[in-house]
Amino acid sequence: MAIFGPNLADPDQVWGLLTRSLLPVGLIGVMIIGILGGKLALLGAQSVVLSGLVVKNLYEPLFPGKTEGHSMVVARVTVPVALACGIGVALYLNSVIALLKFAIVLLVIWGVPITLIFLWRRLTEMAVRVQVLATVVLVAVIPWSVPAIPALARSATLTQMTREQVIMVRVPGNSALTQPHRIEPVSIYFEEGVVRSNPQDLQSPKTGKGLFRIEVYLLAVLGVDVAGFNPAQLLMTRYLVDALLPLLILIVVSLLTTPTDPVRVARFHARMKTPVGATLEEDAVAVEASYASPTRYDHLKLFPRSQWELTKWNRQDGWGFLGCCALVGFILVFFKAVLLLGS
Repeated sequence: MAIFGPNLADPDQVWGLLTRSLLPVGLIGVMIIGILGGKLALLGAQSVVLSGLVVKNLYEPLFPGKTEGHSMVVARVTVPVALACGIGVALYLNSVIALLKFAIVLLVIWGVPITLIFLWRRLTEMAVRVQVLATVVLVAVIPWSVPAIPALARSATLTQMTREQVIMVRVPGNSALTQPHRIEPVSIYFEEGVVRSNPQDLQSPKTGKGLFRIEVYLLAVLGVDVAGFNPAQLLMTRYLVDALLPLLILIVVSLLTTPTDPVRVARFHARMKTPVGATLEEDAVAVEASYASPTRYDHLKLFPRSQWELTKWNRQDGWGFLGCCALVGFILVFFKAVLLLGS
């Protein structure tokens, strides 16, 4: 960005443009070899780790009693399947930005229930199952399926555009003056916009491209005027719905289903709150003491008589939070300085 500045049309091309502009022919080859070599090694290690996780956490609980040889075969099959899935994603999503947005949303599927396991005792296994299934359908299956179905991708309802907006912005270099700025209409429901099915024929039907924004569509069904949103509001809507809907599903379904064994839950949270000992022996003694008295750390809770496990901060927590804020602030200031240098 510091070199090309605002003249860069596609951020995905930054690395290639920098390589071609700054390196001679010989070093370009070295650069490509280095990238491929490092990436292949990383993918190899990640594939082995992923295969182990799939076998231990998914396959064995579903199909117990299998031999080690059988599990090894499943792990070996998992590696090419995972790599094939990665190739499919790369072929379908032709933008790094779109892929990054999708990855952020996809993390919600497991991120929300895992977080709530540590924060709320009332969470149930059935609620997690329902939330994971519903979230996979909403944020993965539907957004990928709708563009692939011509009847839906070309629907007049789903190919709507936002309304044109004109706002007043400050003139650069003179904060006292303002000028009108036109916000172009964009696709409401499709990530990469709406185009003609035949670019050479302006009379051909419109079709949506990219992932389908199911979150925005749900708001439209509820009566929200999403046609008046700007691009930033459409993106914010997607993130807000993806963050709040799984949480709502977990809480509602947990309250409607049978609670988890209270003794098991109490032992889990007592173990989580027990500080790690200096040695294995000291740690084992502290854990056994927590198992014998699961309420020994309840005085640290913000709401002692509730199911919520929100704890009070100590000095170490405060300094850690301030340190994280300072690090994030430094990164933002650094990026701002780079952008100013490029402009």
